[in-house]
Amino acid sequence: MEKSDLSLRRLTNGLTVIAMPQADVETVSVGLLTGAGARLEEPGELGSSRILEYWIWDGLSAELADLGIHKKSAPNIEWTRYWATALAPYFAQMLRTLLQAVSAPGLQERSFAAFRSLAAHQAAARENEPQACTADLLRQAMGGTQPIARSAYGRSDGYGTLDPQIVRNVYERLYQPANCVLAIVGNYDEAQLDELLYDCQEKWKDRFSVTGFPSALAPLWTPGIVAREREANQAYLTLGIPGVPYDDDDFFPLAVLVQIIGGGDGSRLYEEIRQRRGLVYQIRSSLTSFRDAGLMTIQLGSRKESALEALEQIILELRRLERDGVTESEVQSAKGQLIKQMVMRSESTVARMNTLLTSGWYPKYPRTLDAMRRSIEEVSAAAVSEAIFRHPLTGSLGIASIGPLAASDLKAGAIH
Repeated sequence: MEKSDLSLRRLTNGLTVIAMPQADVETVSVGLLTGAGARLEEPGELGSSRILEYWIWDGLSAELADLGIHKKSAPNIEWTRYWATALAPYFAQMLRTLLQAVSAPGLQERSFAAFRSLAAHQAAARENEPQACTADLLRQAMGGTQPIARSAYGRSDGYGTLDPQIVRNVYERLYQPANCVLAIVGNYDEAQLDELLYDCQEKWKDRFSVTGFPSALAPLWTPGIVAREREANQAYLTLGIPGVPYDDDDFFPLAVLVQIIGGGDGSRLYEEIRQRRGLVYQIRSSLTSFRDAGLMTIQLGSRKESALEALEQIILELRRLERDGVTESEVQSAKGQLIKQMVMRSESTVARMNTLLTSGWYPKYPRTLDAMRRSIEEVSAAAVSEAIFRHPLTGSLGIASIGPLAASDLKAGAIH
């Protein structure tokens, strides 16, 4: 069992704070999630959140490195995370620096061009990575012009129009305490934490109401096929199936289903399409969820001679799942694998801290290892089969590819 003195509080400035002390470790991790991402940007601001991800840390990297403090950040279309890890004696300095960086960054104009260029280079690198690019193409095919279809990395050719004031305006609108979650996990001093949080709520005030999501309506995924043709011996495909948000009752049944479909060794697609038929060299499935939507994906890489047959076999397997459901033994195996993965990921203070950030942003997401385990263990074969009935796997299928296949090839393979 997991012993936890987890605490949750909301400061007078609106900042949500979740803390989990662990006196038996030597490190502490702190993280801050802010509701700033491509989905929250206006058309003329696209890419601003990515620039801010770098600009926020301006001038602090060397200072933190000298103290042995390791900092990182990560983008998403509806949030940006900043976090750092250090030995326990450096907790106060680390948290103070993180809060200062996010609540009152310098955002100096002299460094803007370098960070804008860095963000553009990162976007270009993603655009040249076939498997990642097919995932972005898929969301565009199924989401159209909706903000949820944007890439968290922006477009490499879209950064040139951004200037310092545009990006500062995005910061002013979205980087507000009521739009943020702070998480602390590890060996830290409670008195120091209380002092730093008091100082934070006195200095970091809400400027005005956060705009929030662009529309009150949940995004709608529609069937779509897109192919970026190029001469190559390899074909990269991503299939998309509408999923559910984090707070949906079907979230964990679908998480188990995704593990059954293509979660690795022993999964249906891995065994049938890779091991038995040898049609692909890699295949995996995943579930990505947001506040009001979700998307299940299947990604594969194959020789061009085998790609369409692999696509046909995937769709046949999805139809079998729609017709017959899943077996109890499959569900038990998938749950065991998910729990093992969860335990392995959660052994570090960084992993637990990121789980707390997720639970703070998506309120129904489990906060502790025990709560996560219970949510997985409660899933039954009947629950998975019922989730498939409510969320058909082939009814609104999207397909994106990069390589030698044309859109007409993909359409024919899907119909066949």
